[in-house]
Amino acid sequence: MLPGLIDSHLHVVSTGMLLSQINCRTPPMSSISDILTAVKEAADKAEPGEWILGRG
Repeated sequence: MLPGLIDSHLHVVSTGMLLSQINCRTPPMSSISDILTAVKEAADKAEPGEWILGRG
């Protein structure tokens, strides 16, 4: 036994992809303006031609 070892059973590739996308669910987003702000922040950081992905 290993105390405190918990298998959360996540799929590493898909979890990594989800973490790189804008989470548009509520919470953490509470309004359309929050989503638009998150998209603008991502667009400011993105390279020309780079896709901005969101989910939720």
